[in-house]
Amino acid sequence: MALISMAVHDTEENGRTAFTRRTLDCLYDTVSIKHQIFIVDNNSCEETKELLLVFKNRCDNNSGTMPVNIITLPSNIGTAEALNLAWKYRLPGEHCIKIDNDVVIHQSGWVEQMEEAIQRDR
Repeated sequence: MALISMAVHDTEENGRTAFTRRTLDCLYDTVSIKHQIFIVDNNSCEETKELLLVFKNRCDNNSGTMPVNIITLPSNIGTAEALNLAWKYRLPGEHCIKIDNDVVIHQSGWVEQMEEAIQRDR
């Protein structure tokens, strides 16, 4: 099992909502139900806030997808602090994976491959 965490700070000025959308789509398509996702919203624009809720609802309404948790913050606390908020929910033995909101992975099973590599290196 893995906890995948992503900090998001999309603004109208930086125009990153489209990148976040692509990352969420890739997570939906490639991550197994046995993993969980935490998204920490560092006070993004309304378009991204809506996108995150749509993503969560999409996952919640499909029993074949992973659980999604969104932590919404009133201000931007930065990536490291935001990820630490998500990692507080780590279960015993669960790996933590940080993903940025401009990453697209096309291969299903990538989380399991990462976990296997970590196990080999222990």
